[in-house]
Amino acid sequence: MADVKLNHIKKSYGKVDVLHGIDLDIKHGEFVVLVGASGCGKSTLLRLIAGLEEITAGELVIDNKIVNHLDPARRGIAMVFQSYALYPHMSVFKNMAFGLKIAGQNKRAVREKVEQAAKILQIDHLLDRLPRELSGGQRQRVAIGRAIVRDPNVFLFDEPLSNLDAALRVQTRVEIGKLHKDLGATIIYVTHDQVEAMTLGDKIVVMNAGRVEQCGSPLELYRYPQTKFVAGFIGSPKMNFIEGHVDKTATEYLTITLEDGTQVQAHVDTSGIQEGTKVTVGIRPEHLFEGRNLPGQLSGDVKLVEHLGEVTYIYMSLADGTEVVVRGEGESEVEVGDKLQASFAPESVHVFNMDGKALPRIRRSAEIPADNPAIVTASQA
Repeated sequence: MADVKLNHIKKSYGKVDVLHGIDLDIKHGEFVVLVGASGCGKSTLLRLIAGLEEITAGELVIDNKIVNHLDPARRGIAMVFQSYALYPHMSVFKNMAFGLKIAGQNKRAVREKVEQAAKILQIDHLLDRLPRELSGGQRQRVAIGRAIVRDPNVFLFDEPLSNLDAALRVQTRVEIGKLHKDLGATIIYVTHDQVEAMTLGDKIVVMNAGRVEQCGSPLELYRYPQTKFVAGFIGSPKMNFIEGHVDKTATEYLTITLEDGTQVQAHVDTSGIQEGTKVTVGIRPEHLFEGRNLPGQLSGDVKLVEHLGEVTYIYMSLADGTEVVVRGEGESEVEVGDKLQASFAPESVHVFNMDGKALPRIRRSAEIPADNPAIVTASQA
């Protein structure tokens, strides 16, 4: 396996700029997820790493070698595509062995590698079958096995679960996570699904319009998003956003008046912010509680209730018409038409300026594991 470094990578198609200078440092053995909405450039970036597209500017370094002009076969990478890309006339064994045979490896070595990979992926009983005789999840495991047998420096996954049904997606996601632990592989994984990103990635790279919005661990992005875009993308249901203005500043908190007149406090870095400044308040649905006595309060009319068993999602409308989602208890008795008061703690409030940049939240030692060297108790993000 190897480190991967992207130094100011740019990609243009004629006069159209697609990637605007991507800098990334991927360490040996990391599972890095590129995530973002469709059209953000994540799959294009993966194809540049794979050598399927030419880099317009910048340097791509794999295993301490600049590989911009190397053929894909010489980069030490293996790619798993969204569409499986299996040869329909070949058995599972022949599909997995094809690349090794082309490389001139002897039959015994090829069989050993294929059988070992098949055992890891629990498809060793399917080696004689054709792709049409397999389920979607089994076909994807064959595609992953074809990558494993090559023993590459870096695995590249391009939305490998998007063609699977919901149950198979969960199952295959778990298998990919286990595979990473077993192989200790360097994996770069593209998805538009933030649940996949949060559950699989050691490091998540959130992309937006050809740029990196933020890069960090799943919990870092969830707790301390640096932009409104990241805050809205990470988390399901997404963060609630409410417009307001700064009413009062203090050393470690702001008092903000919302559009409906409600006042809330937020524990954020107040340096450089002035009274009267327009801001956007962000509160996650899971940080809003019905029936609790917390300092922050939002009141509204219940418009929709979704009972999912273990949780209830309550959609309410504030006095100014802003829609807010509350994650309630599974056995919540709230009904459409009810008046609801949802409470929250000031520590859970995010604040964004009019440019979409987050005001750094005050970090508390209880929120992030103490063994994280980047976090200092009661320091500022």
